[in-house]
Amino acid sequence: MDFSSIGNAVDSAAEATSGLFDSVATYTTNAFDWLDNNPTAANVIGGLASGAASYYADQQAQEARFDFERDMYERQREDQMVNPGTIEGYGSHVGQAKKGLLTNGMIAGGE
Repeated sequence: MDFSSIGNAVDSAAEATSGLFDSVATYTTNAFDWLDNNPTAANVIGGLASGAASYYADQQAQEARFDFERDMYERQREDQMVNPGTIEGYGSHVGQAKKGLLTNGMIAGGE
């Protein structure tokens, strides 16, 4: 196995990576220098970034609100549905059957 070729490959990769970081650092420095020399452009770019972030946050809040309302609607529907084999609302009808056909009508002998 030729270790010198592996060493050369590692050295080449390190030099390429170092060159990449140097070019990115130079580009970033030049961009910030340009922004420093053009404050109006910096304000416009900052405003656009702020507006985009605000729009994104509003969309996320709207989606969360929609999901919440959909969940509440589904829960309400489930609560309103009759479940077979269960007695629904039993307590709400106690004492309401006071005057009817059987209790105060002709079959019961009422007046």
